Amino acid sequence: MGIGEDTSRCWHRIWKPEEDEFIRANYLQHSQDWFREHFKCGYAALLKRMIHLGLSPARPARWREYNTKKLKQVYGKIGVREIARQMGFSESYVQQQAAKFGLHSDLPGRYDRGLDRKSA
Repeated sequence: MGIGEDTSRCWHRIWKPEEDEFIRANYLQHSQDWFREHFKCGYAALLKRMIHLGLSPARPARWREYNTKKLKQVYGKIGVREIARQMGFSESYVQQQAAKFGLHSDLPGRYDRGLDRKSA
C-alpha cells in the first residue's frame, strides 16, 4: 500500500475523529454490518476500532421505537430482505417484528409463501 492508496478495506484503516464520534453516537442503533457498509471497511477494521473505542462488538442490535415506525412505513412497499439490510437486522427478525405488529405484505417472497399454501 502506497501513500494515497485506498486503505478503507484494510485492517490498518486510519480512522478520523468524526468517524469515531459517529460510531459512538450510533452504536446502539445499528448493526456491525450496517457500520461496515457505511464506512466501506472490513470486519477486522471495524472490530479493531470498536475495541479501541471501548465498545463491545458482541452486543446485539436493539429494536427501538424508530425501527417500529420505519417498519410500519415501508413494510409491504419493499421486500423484507431490503428492509433487513437497511435496518441492520436479519430477515427473520424483521419478519418476526412485522408479525408482532400485525403487518402484512402482498409482496412475493420466502416469508409470504406460507400464506399462498393455505389458499391452495
